[in-house]
Amino acid sequence: MYASSSLAVILGVAVALAPSRAPGGDHFELRWESKTKNVIGQSSVSFSPNGRRVVVGETLYSAADGKRHATLWIEGEAFGLDHCCFVTDSVVAASRTRRGVELVYVFKVPNAPVDELTPTKSIRIPDAEDECSALAATGAANSVIGLWGEESLSRVDLLKGDVVETPYKPENGVFCVSQRGRVGIVGANAVSVWERGEKLPNVRGLDIREITIGYVALADDDKLSFVFFGVDGPSEKGAVYATTLKDGRIAWHRETPAIWELDVSPDGRWIATVGRDRTLRILRASDGMLVATHSFPEAVTSVSFSPDGSLLCAADLGGTIRCFGSAGERGGK
Repeated sequence: MYASSSLAVILGVAVALAPSRAPGGDHFELRWESKTKNVIGQSSVSFSPNGRRVVVGETLYSAADGKRHATLWIEGEAFGLDHCCFVTDSVVAASRTRRGVELVYVFKVPNAPVDELTPTKSIRIPDAEDECSALAATGAANSVIGLWGEESLSRVDLLKGDVVETPYKPENGVFCVSQRGRVGIVGANAVSVWERGEKLPNVRGLDIREITIGYVALADDDKLSFVFFGVDGPSEKGAVYATTLKDGRIAWHRETPAIWELDVSPDGRWIATVGRDRTLRILRASDGMLVATHSFPEAVTSVSFSPDGSLLCAADLGGTIRCFGSAGERGGK
């Protein structure tokens, strides 16, 4: 899901907002839509572990109906936060560059809605090589991992304020974190999976020598379903690839316009991709069949499934946020 490459803004003609569906594409329907001025760049979409709330940009919403719960605010700051993620149901972490210093802020989320939420703590990231390009929770209590450069990921203890280097060494800054906290690392011609700081055994090598990988996502199923967007060296064509790391083979690939983010549902059934063509696409993970498309007013930069897979939230550069629910299911209760 994460990558360290910068995001270029490309404007185009307006497109229709009505969703279209391929046969069998009635799996996700629009639940709610909101508009915020705070979604910029590659601000992530992040659900709380219980699926009841979602943070997009600097705003927290009820995942069930889109009602605003709070706006994250740093007093005296003219610019907003860079990346935000839920750590627990009541804690949100956010990264920010302030006066040339890299910081992680900690916000305590109340049960009742509030207008503005200020941080309870700020943690300085020492020796940061660059601005934060990704921030994610791994399921470990009160900690997040972040990428400040392209060499290695750092772990930030939100209680103690400690910042330590992890054994995760992503190639070109490409990695992902599953809903359960598994960390997928794209290394030199190989993919590894880590859980609770330990490298999982029996993950077969994946031959990716001729594929330049940009965005990746990892499911929580037993097969270790892994999807990624890559550009094939010989053909220079972009495609979404689906693999199972238990057997190390590429199951299928589907050519697609360049994307800016993708995600896979925790159960490994669905894949969602978004990009500069202003389109959210939903694919069936078993065979790559396109089951639904949803158009946005502007380029779509962020997308995420909820922890139980029943909700799918996406946001575009203009601040349009839409949440879709799988037909017959109601998530975020």
